[in-house]
Amino acid sequence: MATGFASAPWRSPKQVAQLLAVVLALATSIAYLFVPAYEGVVSDGTTETTTTATLLEENGPHVLAVLAFPVLLTLLPLLVRGRAARWVGPVSVALLATFVVLGGFSIGLFYVPALLASVFGLALPTAHRRSTEQLETVPPGA
Repeated sequence: MATGFASAPWRSPKQVAQLLAVVLALATSIAYLFVPAYEGVVSDGTTETTTTATLLEENGPHVLAVLAFPVLLTLLPLLVRGRAARWVGPVSVALLATFVVLGGFSIGLFYVPALLASVFGLALPTAHRRSTEQLETVPPGA
């Protein structure tokens, strides 16, 4: 029997892909908090100084909501259960795709890996758990 994170009984390949999407979106958002996204040149007539700023420094705290949005969209399919889970996944992927397209000229394109992982997770079939009794009665190799 295979061991490891992906083969754990509580993790299906679909959930692993969705979790990967969350990690990618979170890593992108965190990078935007610390990596300079803006560069400028300040000149006083004799010397020029290059300055840099992060999204947070340049735009203020409201940018945290913008950076949290794709993370939330990738997290929703993992949190929602029951009947709602059937439509939350596709809606989350559609909203994330819209975010990527609309924000394509600024930050959107950096969320494409998270979008691809979300689409992949959406395309994978949902694993149905079989009871222990059913597992015991299924002959090996069947």
